[in-house]
Amino acid sequence: MRIAGLVLAAGESKRLERPKQLVKYRDRTLLNIAIQTLLDTGIKDVFVVLGSQRTRIASSILSSGVITIYNDEWKEGMGSSLSTGVKAIKFDNHVDGVLIMLCDQPKVSVDHLNALINSANQNEKIICSEYNGIYGAPAIFPKSYFAELMLLKEDEGARKVISKYADKISIPCKECAIDIDTQEDLSQLN
Repeated sequence: MRIAGLVLAAGESKRLERPKQLVKYRDRTLLNIAIQTLLDTGIKDVFVVLGSQRTRIASSILSSGVITIYNDEWKEGMGSSLSTGVKAIKFDNHVDGVLIMLCDQPKVSVDHLNALINSANQNEKIICSEYNGIYGAPAIFPKSYFAELMLLKEDEGARKVISKYADKISIPCKECAIDIDTQEDLSQLN
């Protein structure tokens, strides 16, 4: 199964009051951590959806070959960014699925992403992360779900689609619960 990686990084980080994509953790930006984690799995096609401060954030991307997508409706919320990203990926006939990742989960490991990928290679179902009773990203959606993902809007994320399917496969990931939305979240990173 050929899987593309899709990093959602379009928001303006209102609660953090600065672009979280550019926040440094262990000498790398959160966005570059997400990109590198995807690349370290062996995924070749990595897409990043940008919106707020797109020029500044795009210039911070260190990995070559990453395809940036601009969501001009980024103020509408995560659903519009997810829809925009999947629309760009769906035109590649060689992609069988998409691994959706958020740019603000710096503790997600290559091992966890590889567990998702291995499960996706054996099942034609949604493969998602489970943490604190939540089923969410990172998550892999086979191509058969692209049409549904492209209908997302406003602040509807992948979780809305995941919750509709009882046959999804979840892989526990306590590190996925760590996301950076506020200065307090940032100060608690170790």
